[in-house]
Amino acid sequence: GRAADGMASLALGRVLREHAAPVHAIDFSKDGEVMLTAAEDDRVCLYDCQKGILKAASQCISLGIGLARFTHDPVSLLITARQAAVRQGNGLDSLNSAGEIRYLSLHDNRFLRAFRGHTDAVCSLEISPKEDIFASASSDRTARIWDLRSDDCQGELQLNGQPSQPALSFDPHGIVLAAGLPGNVVKLFDVRKLSNVNATHI
Repeated sequence: GRAADGMASLALGRVLREHAAPVHAIDFSKDGEVMLTAAEDDRVCLYDCQKGILKAASQCISLGIGLARFTHDPVSLLITARQAAVRQGNGLDSLNSAGEIRYLSLHDNRFLRAFRGHTDAVCSLEISPKEDIFASASSDRTARIWDLRSDDCQGELQLNGQPSQPALSFDPHGIVLAAGLPGNVVKLFDVRKLSNVNATHI
C-alpha cells in the first residue's frame, strides 16, 4: 500500500551517538525544535532538530533514568527512576519512593520539584497538551493527576485488577484521559472531573 511505499522511501538523515548504553526514551518538544533521549547510561540528551546536534546533556546517576518527557518548556523535563534500578535497589540513594517523579530544569541542571505518591515503578507518563498538568500510572495499580506547580497529587484512580503496566494518553484538547487496563479494556475519563478526586475505583 501507499503507507508501506512511503516508509520504504524514507532516507536516514543522521545517526546520533551520544549515549554509551541503549536508549529507552525519546520525546519531541511541543514545537518540534528539540528532541530528548534517555538511556541506560543515566544520561538525558537534548538535540537541536534543525541542526541535528547535541544541545545539552545531564547525568542523573542517583536517579537512574526511566521515562523522560518534555513539559511545555523545551528545557524542562519530567523523569522517573529506571524500573530495573527500582527493583534492584541500585542508584536510588536520593529517592524517597520508588515511584517518585522529578521535574528537571536543564537550563540550570537542577530539580525543581519531586512528585511523590506512587509506591512502585512509574510505567506511563503523559503531559496534557493544553494545561500544566500531567498523568502518571504505576505498577502499584494507581494512576495519578499532577499539577506542575504543586507537589500534591490532584487526583488518584485505583486501577483494580491484576498487576500490570497501564498505558495513558491525553486527547489533543487535554480533556479526556484514556487508560489501557487489564482485561483488554480502555477506559476514558474527563480530566476536569478527576481534579481533587481521591482514590476513585475503576
